[in-house]
Order: sequence, then structure tokens, then C-alpha cells
Amino acid sequence: MNPNGWLNNPPDKPKIDGPKFGKPGVLYEYKFTTSDSDDDQIYYYVDWGDTSVQNWFGPFDSGEDATALHSWSQGNFEIKVKAKDTRGLESEWSDPFPITMLKNKIKIFSLIFLSFR
Repeated sequence: MNPNGWLNNPPDKPKIDGPKFGKPGVLYEYKFTTSDSDDDQIYYYVDWGDTSVQNWFGPFDSGEDATALHSWSQGNFEIKVKAKDTRGLESEWSDPFPITMLKNKIKIFSLIFLSFR
């Protein structure tokens, strides 16, 4: 119980939606969403899986999608996000959201095709 007499619950574990595959160096948009049983507004903190983070941003209404953009180098990464309500209680981390940034295979295929002409 809060010192002011009301109960406060943390937001639910957030969910992530967005592309799972892409090209290195391209900005991709990801959506984050969660609900707060107390209907508090929510801030999000994103770990992009490449040693960079998106510090707390918001607030957003409970259940409203929040979006953020990010780009990666080549490789495999896992995005994680947590939520915090306006009273300061944090959710648990989301389930990891795996993504893969691949080399552009079309250019490699074109070079092989042209070399056999």
C-alpha cells in the first residue's frame, strides 16, 4: 500500500512487435504495448540488444502503442523492454524479441551471375 492510502500495481509485462529480419544500417520501427491495472500512464525503457538503450520515454496511456526506431549492424540481436507507471513501479522485462540483420544477398547473387557471363 502506498503511503497516501491507495494500492499501486506495476504494469503488465510489455509486448514487442516489429520486423524480425532486416538489413544493417536501416531504421526499423518497433511497437511496445502494455496495460496498467490502475490505469496509470506508462513509460518504456528499451534494451536494443547491441549495447545501446532507449532511456525512459513517454508517458503513454495504458494499452496505447508506443513506437521507437532503431538500426543495427549485421548480426543477431534480442530486443527487451520494460515499462514503468507514473507512480514509479516497474514491470518485469518483456520476453526477448529476436531479430537478424542480414547482408544484402541480392548484390552477392548479382556479382556471381555477372562473373559467369
